[in-house]
Amino acid sequence: MTRIEAVNTLTAFGIVIHDCNRSETRPNDENDIFWLTTEELMHLVETETETTTEKKEDETMTTTDTVTLAPADLPTEDCVFDTVENADNGAETKGESTMTNTTTAAEQNFPRLLAEINANYDRLTAETFHYIRLGWFPSWANEHHNDPDRGIKQYSTARRWEQYKAGEITREKAINLAERRAVNEIEKARARKIDQLEAAANAPRISSASVTVEWAKSRTWGANPTAKLLNIGYGQTVGHASGCGYDKESAAIAEAMNASPAALRVLYELGEAALKRGENPRSASSCSGYHWGGCIGYGAGYDVLPYWEGGVGSSCFWKILEKAGYTVRHAGSGKMFDCYTFYAF
Repeated sequence: MTRIEAVNTLTAFGIVIHDCNRSETRPNDENDIFWLTTEELMHLVETETETTTEKKEDETMTTTDTVTLAPADLPTEDCVFDTVENADNGAETKGESTMTNTTTAAEQNFPRLLAEINANYDRLTAETFHYIRLGWFPSWANEHHNDPDRGIKQYSTARRWEQYKAGEITREKAINLAERRAVNEIEKARARKIDQLEAAANAPRISSASVTVEWAKSRTWGANPTAKLLNIGYGQTVGHASGCGYDKESAAIAEAMNASPAALRVLYELGEAALKRGENPRSASSCSGYHWGGCIGYGAGYDVLPYWEGGVGSSCFWKILEKAGYTVRHAGSGKMFDCYTFYAF
């Protein structure tokens, strides 16, 4: 593993190296990347570049070694979440990492949400590295610390796992390959969230819209709803629901609302305002680590970005819209349909 690749990888993750907590005693390894100053790191960038060639049986490709972090080297929580505290300047800050001068719509309209996305995936990267190397996540109870290869197996291809078990590749090599696959997966998820936020930032604010729900008879499920969100002047999105045992109307409405960047923008503006007020959507009891119910209202979802949560009752949506400044009306109903409107005039 080259130190330069460690620098590049950590910078890509947005990890603020120079702000990590330090003990009074410097570790034995003087080259530990978390103890180098920015000037030393830049010197390494200029002087140490090494490329390794990995040969596969079915193909040959050139790649650069992926940084492998030992448990003691994992970034601290202060390091990982530095981006959120620095979001108040109107754009995301990531220590001294290289950024483009072009300001996106998401950076202009939702800097705190953007910082929250990056902080979340930085944390996930660090925890996944820990999982691959040790076989358990930091949040797991001791009783589950019994399989050190669990993470390697999960993030390895079938062939790589067979090679590792057969002793054809070392554990360190298997860890490097698994970490690279994990990073690719995490970065794709990060990019999807940022694209989703960017789409909402570029969407026009809803001034007037209607939601219609039409029910169709089903031999199996009695009746199934189809919801349509008509954003006046900007098109229509559709949602469906089937099955039984839950609120199908709100599920169909949520699908239609989540398909509309303009409808998501309503939630993102409420979420951005909550973060600006200092409210915290993070939740230790949620598997995703987030719960927006306390910041926005019940039905705002459990993810790093809020969303319209299905199956919770459509009245939750109208309360959220009213909190966002809209007037909501039940415009009409019949035996097999309902119509709602909301507007901000």
